[in-house]
Amino acid sequence: MFRICAVLAIELLEPRKAAESIARPGSTAGFREGDFTEVPARYHVAGNQSRPGGVLGGGMQDAGWEGLLVKRRILRTSPVLLGLSLASAAGLAVASAAWAATTPARLPSWHVVETVTGPGQDFGAVVATGPASGWAFVDNASYAYERTGVTTWKKVPFPGGHGVSVAAAAAASASGVWAFTDIGTGTRSEAVELVRGKWTVRTTLGGYVGAVSVLAARNVWAFGSTATYHYDGSTWAKVARGSLGGAALSASDYWLTGTYGPAQTIVTHVKNGTKVTFNLAGLLPAKTKTALDDPMVADIYAASDTNVYVIGNGGTQDAGGPVVILHYDGHAWTKLASYGMGDPSGFTPDGAGGLWIPVGWAGGGTILHYSRGTITAAALPRPGNDESTDPGGGVSRIPGTTQALATTITFPSGNGTSLYSQVLQYG
Repeated sequence: MFRICAVLAIELLEPRKAAESIARPGSTAGFREGDFTEVPARYHVAGNQSRPGGVLGGGMQDAGWEGLLVKRRILRTSPVLLGLSLASAAGLAVASAAWAATTPARLPSWHVVETVTGPGQDFGAVVATGPASGWAFVDNASYAYERTGVTTWKKVPFPGGHGVSVAAAAAASASGVWAFTDIGTGTRSEAVELVRGKWTVRTTLGGYVGAVSVLAARNVWAFGSTATYHYDGSTWAKVARGSLGGAALSASDYWLTGTYGPAQTIVTHVKNGTKVTFNLAGLLPAKTKTALDDPMVADIYAASDTNVYVIGNGGTQDAGGPVVILHYDGHAWTKLASYGMGDPSGFTPDGAGGLWIPVGWAGGGTILHYSRGTITAAALPRPGNDESTDPGGGVSRIPGTTQALATTITFPSGNGTSLYSQVLQYG
């Protein structure tokens, strides 16, 4: 802004010299992402200033330059406008000073909102029910953390304890919350409901419940390793085979992944009793000749019957991945993006058309973010030296916002500190 004022003053005295003395600033061409169905892997850390497509200032400089050229032409042809231009320049100088005095807005990021420590005690699942409400469930503990404010949590009794882990949780409202615990090392699960502020065991289900859809307090789906269950407010009914993941849209409309083995590349849609099966093996990462991988469909999310997402996992030994995102538009499946490594543990919409995907690997992990055809690794709070973070408890979007909660476990190695687990918030 101050440069414009100086140029205008010089222009009044020596127009031609001023025109010759200014060198046009260089511009940076923006990265253009095309539309595609097959996307090669692209990686960068969120927040990296060298990210393709980032605003580096070139375009803004060019726009300012063109404006300056227009003003120069006005000065040369219209003496009447000279005073107006000088007044405008003075106003720009004042505006520039005011702009420089302001503090730039903080960019959204993941930050810590709660921490728990102790042998075997870590956050197994988290569910957000509002901007300042939600629940974080602790494995091997007889309590859960209730969020009572933006920065405050309190312990509440929960039917857990030694040997009990919380595998999944979901909510339809602040009072319609369900959690599912593993009480038999993968062979039995308990469905626990929040009833008038107290956690109450409702039933015991077979297998390990790894995914839940809570459409209402009396319309609940539990997708287990041995069966799929539906609760109508009075009865838990076994309605389908087991799965690794699932998503429901109504009491008669749901999607299932397969289970380990020959069916692990299968996705099934059931609506009003009609079943349609898709084999997505051709869109998953190809199996290599070393046989140290095992491609599979890891989880599924359905916004509607014509907007369905699947997370695929190449299943590479130790590292996991490649991770792929597939999409169904009601007619065909396409591959949207891929990422090099990680075992995905579910995924959640981010509220802005993208997805949060927590992934782990041997000794660590991160949270991936999918947006507009690209998968990036989120910048998580840095653990201490000789430690690694695994986001094993999933991600839960805060309703009505683009904010989210997630859980992480930080493992010590070498001279690292004691194990601890944290609830993170994005926003």
